[in-house]
Amino acid sequence: MKNAKRLISLLTVVCMIFTLFSTVTFAADYELTIDSVKSDIVIEGSAAVGRKFVVTGTLAGAAADEVVTVALFKGTTSPETKIVNAVKTNGEGVFTQTYIIPFGAENNGDYMVVANGPSAVAPVAAKFTMSAAKTTATITSLSVKNDREVLTATVDETNKTIDITDVPYKVNLGAIEVTVVSDATSVKIGDKVLPYVAEKKAFIGTVSCVDEVAQTITLSAEDPTAIVDTYTFTIDQIAAINTAELSDVMVAVYNEKTGNLRGFEAALSVDGDGQQTALVSLPGTFDLSKAYITFGTTAVDVIDTMSGESIVKFDESTTPTELDFSNDEKTVELMLEAESGDFHFCYITIETNSAEFASVELDVPGGPITATVNNAAKTITAKVPAKVGLEDLSVVYDAYGAEATVDGYSFASGDTLDFDTPKTLVLTDDKGIDYEYTMKVTVDPASVATLYSVKVAGKEATIDQTTKQVTVEVPATAKLTSLIFAYTVADGAELRVANSASAAGTVVASGTEYNFSAPKYLKVKSADGKTTYTYTLTVTQAEGAPSEGDTVTQKPDNNGKEDSFIVADKPTPPVITPIVTPPAPAITFTDLGTAEWAVESITNLVKKGVISGRSETIFDPDGLITREEYAKMLVLAFGLTAENATCDFADVPADAWYYEYVAIAAQRGIVNGMGNGNFGVGSTITRQDMAVMTYRAAMATGKAMDMVNEAITFADNADIATYAAEAVTVMQRAGIINGMGGNTFAPTGTATRAQAAKIMDMASK
Repeated sequence: MKNAKRLISLLTVVCMIFTLFSTVTFAADYELTIDSVKSDIVIEGSAAVGRKFVVTGTLAGAAADEVVTVALFKGTTSPETKIVNAVKTNGEGVFTQTYIIPFGAENNGDYMVVANGPSAVAPVAAKFTMSAAKTTATITSLSVKNDREVLTATVDETNKTIDITDVPYKVNLGAIEVTVVSDATSVKIGDKVLPYVAEKKAFIGTVSCVDEVAQTITLSAEDPTAIVDTYTFTIDQIAAINTAELSDVMVAVYNEKTGNLRGFEAALSVDGDGQQTALVSLPGTFDLSKAYITFGTTAVDVIDTMSGESIVKFDESTTPTELDFSNDEKTVELMLEAESGDFHFCYITIETNSAEFASVELDVPGGPITATVNNAAKTITAKVPAKVGLEDLSVVYDAYGAEATVDGYSFASGDTLDFDTPKTLVLTDDKGIDYEYTMKVTVDPASVATLYSVKVAGKEATIDQTTKQVTVEVPATAKLTSLIFAYTVADGAELRVANSASAAGTVVASGTEYNFSAPKYLKVKSADGKTTYTYTLTVTQAEGAPSEGDTVTQKPDNNGKEDSFIVADKPTPPVITPIVTPPAPAITFTDLGTAEWAVESITNLVKKGVISGRSETIFDPDGLITREEYAKMLVLAFGLTAENATCDFADVPADAWYYEYVAIAAQRGIVNGMGNGNFGVGSTITRQDMAVMTYRAAMATGKAMDMVNEAITFADNADIATYAAEAVTVMQRAGIINGMGGNTFAPTGTATRAQAAKIMDMASK
């Protein structure tokens, strides 16, 4: 009731005021200022209905949350009331009110905003002017959207033309979505009126167009009586491609013995009739009834003529189409449909023109040992524990169905060989060509627990390595309770002396005095802790008096008296230099704040000597890593070796610090260079090359990779090079390399030092 009375009072006062407005100055508790008036067109559908004015004002002196009455009047003398509202001010007395004023010449001109409050003596006012409606309209931009992309047109404002060129043939011009950004109140393309979408501030609609046929775009201005220039809109579509072929063809086949799916690249050619052929060379024998294909193509559809079904790329589907190459010709015929509707044919043929080992294991007590197979260098290497020995080792291998021979005799998987010297294994392919592999098996030095020599009181002991009996004779007058005991064992091995065969014993350093009045048991444990041999040491005294030249040494007895006894040729105790493991370097990097996710991996690799910082305090986690730096990390992290390794890359000089690392990686088949005779020294390594090199190093060293993730089809999968596709998939599924933002892999993107450390640490464990 009070508000109603206040409003009536306001209107009464205002009406009286405006008759004298030009000569009267308001005396009020408030001071009103109009801070801003923002204007925008209000469009419903495709028609403009008016202008929206957002008025922001300040009532100086008004309290916070005070309810004030705000009115809009047309004109400044004899005003006509338009809108009256009750609004609240904020703590600074500021209020905001919105008004919508319809278009029309009668609505142009000056407007008054009048405000009044409950404690005011009189209302206050301020004015703004509404100009006439615009008589012009232009197009800012025009774009066309289809199911694949957004195409932006070129707008020529001078000639009023709008053109889009190079529109793909696959775009259906009969139903394209057109977006027009314009200050017009309505937009019409041909006979199609585009609806106005307020949240996008644009006119958007689906229209039908024809290639190279111009259409008229008609605009309406704010002033509906105004005549606005029209635009000519033309789309130029690319002609349909009437050829179709495959590119980057790779056939993936499944090896049931190893459980691996392996891809082989095809050699492409075109015969005299224009028919495309793809020849895939496989080593040995695979199950050719289950094969999958990856490829690039200009065709709109690729059809297997045998089944009549479309071929799904293996790298684009988790359920690829199986191809059957088990026919007599080992050939699959594919029909390729071009954009123009023409059909072309491609024949993919598999031939087995080589032989190589897929895997080699030594079946030994304690579990199989995986050998390292280098098909490029034709070498097979393995290390066995000392207890196993090199005799009668069972060799279990898979050569993709091929069978090996040794010294001209058939050698089936599971047969045994003596590896006291390297052996030559020969594989023969379907064409009768031989491939010779040298297999070398050595004893792992860390597993050796051999006692090499023993001296007691300077006398050399006799060691029977078969019975593990050690015997030594000392002079007759030597006291067995206190004799110098010296020995040598395998590198890194530990020797303990025990009083019984079952006792653990205590560690005794070489050169220590020890009590040998009874037989002792020498327990030698290898460096890796997996092998322990127990030797029995028996010390006896020689009969008779000391011989001439024997040395007399005085030792105190239990009563403190000196008692003479003789030690023949008592040696000077050797100076033992203990093997000291250098302490792991302290990690003092201060710039790892941007790479907290990689700190553990960086720490692990620094302690192992695989990677180092730029200085004692700077690691540079965001710095890029070069190809030669990554090759060094691979060799050190995976413990890669190659005897007398060499390489002939033009940009890898023999005196370069990285020569050895690149040479080892090249000889082990891990790096192939850039294809131009260079390794790519100084180039930052790409993400796909990092995946390939790491994957090959893991395969070369027999590292197991658990498939912990489902395969991902990256948005930029087509950008991943064919040679890297398998490595990227395996590394992604193993959780070692992940994608980037937006479901992309960024195959040609660069890798930082922190990223390289994280990947290397995970892959080499």
